[in-house]
Amino acid sequence: MTEGSGEPIRAHANRRRRTAAPRSARLSTVTVLALPGILTLYFGFSSGGYFVAATGAAAAGLALVLVVRLTLAPTPFGGVSKAGLLAASALAVYTIWTLASALWSGAPARALLEFDRALLYLLALVVLGSVPVSRRRLEASVRTFAAAVTVVCLAGLLSRVAPDLLSAPATAVDERLSYPVSYWNALGLLAAIGLLVCLHLASGARQPRSVRALGAAAIPPLAVTLLLTFSRGAIAAGLVALVLYLVLGRPGASSAPRWPWSRRAWSPWRVPTEPICWQQRSRPPSPPSPRVTTLPRWWYSARLERASCGPC
Repeated sequence: MTEGSGEPIRAHANRRRRTAAPRSARLSTVTVLALPGILTLYFGFSSGGYFVAATGAAAAGLALVLVVRLTLAPTPFGGVSKAGLLAASALAVYTIWTLASALWSGAPARALLEFDRALLYLLALVVLGSVPVSRRRLEASVRTFAAAVTVVCLAGLLSRVAPDLLSAPATAVDERLSYPVSYWNALGLLAAIGLLVCLHLASGARQPRSVRALGAAAIPPLAVTLLLTFSRGAIAAGLVALVLYLVLGRPGASSAPRWPWSRRAWSPWRVPTEPICWQQRSRPPSPPSPRVTTLPRWWYSARLERASCGPC
């Protein structure tokens, strides 16, 4: 083989290497964006992460995702900001302090258990904060989270409406729906959060039609699940959050939000842009469109009569 014959092979290898790098980077980014939904689905069917086995497994999984992202992503910490770095530093100090409390605590084993939980929070913050923020990525993450919450709540609802398909284990308070999270207040809060997220997706003007339809279809089963938990705190918190979202969020608004206490939003008598003295113009103006102003037509009739009788 001559010296020049190896050039096409090296060029082909370089092209494959350049195309493989963006694919691996996209794969790591997609995995990180799906983490909220994956963790919600995992903890939802693991008693809400109450026991140490679920917490330790989730922390190990997040550590593995972080290592893979450090290996594959060209800029693994491209989304880190000053606020994120400050929050991660504070949480790291808290995690180390929790582990060190085993030295003087009367129950060192409990300190280790809480260290696992704090480490899980720290890893989740570092992994999710490493991805650069954009509208498209946030929407994708919200959709996966909404899908995971809907699956968990549908499983609990099926255990009541179709126990022959999915049976739930007996609990101390059977009249309150707690499966699969194993605690009715936690399931109620999860259903309330899912309601708000699905409402946001169903009313979003930028969302695709399929996402809006699925979000609207998920609202009734989530509401029924919230009701069957009989959690007064979750229902009250959901109602307050719904009112705040409708007032402050203004779903579907394409422009800047108009706050309900602003003059622009509630003024019933908006001043027209036309001059009051209409005889200065060569021809009488036509009645304004209802979209431009809300003044009644008799106001313009009176002005026209005054303009025809003499100067203003």
